[in-house]
Formats: sequence, C-alpha cells, structure tokens
Amino acid sequence: MASPDVQLPDVAALFSLRGRAVAVIGGTGSLGAAMARGLVAAGARVAVLGRRAEAGETLAAALRAAGGEPSVRWTRWSTPPEGTHPPPLPRRQAPRFSTWTPPPCARSST
Repeated sequence: MASPDVQLPDVAALFSLRGRAVAVIGGTGSLGAAMARGLVAAGARVAVLGRRAEAGETLAAALRAAGGEPSVRWTRWSTPPEGTHPPPLPRRQAPRFSTWTPPPCARSST
C-alpha cells in the first residue's frame, strides 16, 4: 500500500521573526547574548540593552557577522546612595471572611 503524500509545513517560516523588533534586556550577559543570537538567526531586528559596553560591542560585531543589524544601547545601573530609597509601599492584606455564603445562583429557591 502506497503512503499518501504528506505536505509538511516549512518550519523556518513557522518560527520566522523576520520584520519583528525585539529588545533583549541584559543582552551583555551569557543568557541574553544567546537569546540575541537566536533571535537574529530567526530574522528579528535586535536591540541589545546592557551594562557592559565592551561585551556589548563584541556581541554586536558577532550579530553583524551573522547577518543581523543589531541596535546596541548601554545603561549604567547603580545602587542609589543609602537613605535615598523611596519608602516601601504599604502591604495589602486580603479581606478575611468569617463565613462563606454561596453565590445567589447556587442557593436553593425554596
């Protein structure tokens, strides 16, 4: 018995990110850089955001060599000086009920 002709979908087209823009925050780290490489391989335009300029430039060069057009931006994050943090938000408590009352649709109509 002959097997029927099966048309398989183009997997690359199913997962293509061509024409999409993606921001990778923390892109200069190991995981972020790996994500940026994968996204470029899938066709996305990638914006790499990170703290380490040298690592970012190295990554951007690798992404360009792989055919991507990365946009690379650096931010300098730091911990604010002691005493300058805003006060913590008040903690919200869930209301507590002493008894449970069934909703009207569950009550008997006698």
